[in-house]
Amino acid sequence: MSWLTIGLIGAATYALRASFMMFRGKERSENFKRALRFVPVAVLSPLAVSSVTQSGSAALEWRLVAAGLAAFVSWRTHNAAAAMVAGMLVIWFLS
Repeated sequence: MSWLTIGLIGAATYALRASFMMFRGKERSENFKRALRFVPVAVLSPLAVSSVTQSGSAALEWRLVAAGLAAFVSWRTHNAAAAMVAGMLVIWFLS
């Protein structure tokens, strides 16, 4: 069952990429362009949350503090690089 799921996800990913290449020269609507701005957040958020809350580690508290500070820096500065640096510095200093 898992191989079938992986194959279906791979086919869907390929179809999405192919559709963007087929319509490369076409003008896209404003709603579509606005929705594309949220794709990186939708993809990276689950990765960040799963890495912060992974089980089996004693440093969960430090990762939560680092994630909280990174979220705060991101909210205040709207700068992803500053948020990553802030989170990494907290992990580095507290671990």
